[in-house]
Amino acid sequence: MKQAGQPQIIRAYQRDEEYRQWLRYAVLESLELGSILPYRIIHNYRAEWAVASDFIYFTLTTLQGK
Repeated sequence: MKQAGQPQIIRAYQRDEEYRQWLRYAVLESLELGSILPYRIIHNYRAEWAVASDFIYFTLTTLQGK
């Protein structure tokens, strides 16, 4: 198995970061637009929503085997 070089590792990290940011945005946007929770709760727990979306991302990618 060939090991990845530094440029490939950096691109993979940047791609992961981009997908994580997109998922964070999608989770917050769906909560705000879906009116599932009051805006105050969404805003007060914004950091927790980010952690939850990161957990979802890492769970999905780990289960997928990437």
